[in-house]
Amino acid sequence: MAQSVQRTLPRSLSTRLTVRPGKYDRKHHLLIRGAELRELKALDLAESFGLDRRIERYQRKRPLGLYRWDLEALLGALSLALREPDDYYSPPLNK
Repeated sequence: MAQSVQRTLPRSLSTRLTVRPGKYDRKHHLLIRGAELRELKALDLAESFGLDRRIERYQRKRPLGLYRWDLEALLGALSLALREPDDYYSPPLNK
């Protein structure tokens, strides 16, 4: 007799990889406006756990709540953006 094998499907990948605040994690509220917001929306935020979507939806009406890992993702994206050469600024050459 053939026995039926029940397979449990794994939870979706997005629910397993969600970052949730712990007991001691604090949310930092920032109000971002003007040129800073335009530049922030132009950044490429890879692997930011939904931070890119929250920044795109941000309308400057209330402060944006960011956790430690959100700030780390922003700092990483900013450091990569500052390493890229651009047409506006070139550091002085040390001779």
